[in-house]
Order: sequence, then structure tokens, then C-alpha cells
Amino acid sequence: MERTYLKVLGLILIARCIGLDFNHNAIYLTTGLLALLAGFEDEALARQVCLLSGVLYGVVLMGGVFGWFNMPYKLNIHQAENVLNLAIVVSALYFGFAPARARERV
Repeated sequence: MERTYLKVLGLILIARCIGLDFNHNAIYLTTGLLALLAGFEDEALARQVCLLSGVLYGVVLMGGVFGWFNMPYKLNIHQAENVLNLAIVVSALYFGFAPARARERV
């Protein structure tokens, strides 16, 4: 199930790159490609990438909420992006930490 999740997440993040500045494009494209490639690998790597994505986007989410990145030439994170980042954090950590039996029911 993690592999399917990462394939979908990768496509969403790559599609999200359209019309954004360089910093956003770099982050979304890099994590999107990583997720997409990990989606075609084994389950253990997929779970690790889910955990990594959850932690990375958790830091980005906290930065957006607390304004850590709203300086010139840094990421300018808006509320809609905070919602997207929150969804990524919750879903990625779910697929990274949930026991196999719980993930099969989704």
C-alpha cells in the first residue's frame, strides 16, 4: 500500500511544480521524484521514504505556520500550502508507522 501511496504522492508533487518559484519547484520536484521512484521499489524502502517525507514536510509545515521561511529569497508558504503540507505529513506518517494489518484495510 505504501508503494501506491508514494506513486500518487510523487505525481501530485511533480504536478504541483507548475507556476511556482525556484525554491518551491526544487523541493516539490525533488521529493516528488524521490516518492515516485520509491513507489516502484520494495515495501521497506517505501516505508522509509514515507517516514522521511513525513518528517521533511513536518518541518516545512512548522516553518509555514510559525513563519520561519517568510524571509526574502526563502520559501513564502501560504495557508493553502500549509493544508497540503499537513495532509502530506499525516498521510506519510500513517503509511510509515501503521502496522501492515491496518494498512491493508485502507
